[in-house]
Amino acid sequence: MKKKTNYWVGGLMLLGLFFILITGWSVFTAGRGVSSVVDPHYYDHGLKYNDTLIERRAAGTMAWNAVLALESRQVTVRLTDGGTGPVTGCRGQITLHMTTEDSRIPVSFELHESAPGVYSLVLPANIEGTVPAELKLGRDSMIFRRNILLNIKSRG
Repeated sequence: MKKKTNYWVGGLMLLGLFFILITGWSVFTAGRGVSSVVDPHYYDHGLKYNDTLIERRAAGTMAWNAVLALESRQVTVRLTDGGTGPVTGCRGQITLHMTTEDSRIPVSFELHESAPGVYSLVLPANIEGTVPAELKLGRDSMIFRRNILLNIKSRG
């Protein structure tokens, strides 16, 4: 008499092995790092959210307006008040959020007043591409802050 072969046991074992392999791969992939779309400093930004809203409201009441120009590697910011007069005597800074494979590294540059209400700087030659940045200009207890996106083209 011929004995019947039961394939269910082998099939269930293969299915269990497949499930264990997929689960192991998922855990390994999740443990290697997060997507570059995720902000690694989301908690810090959440804590600063109310401060940012207060600063935006204050900038609105100050009626300061910034016009930013990027020509070659020269960044120029013209800061005016509500009456279109230049705002002088500010300290300025642009923080570039340079993207690496796993994170964003903030790199700050000081803006210098080259004319009344005109603040500028020349970016280093090794920076290129589309770079998110934060512009800060302040005087006394007033701070003007704006998130910007710079499109820095390479020479050539």
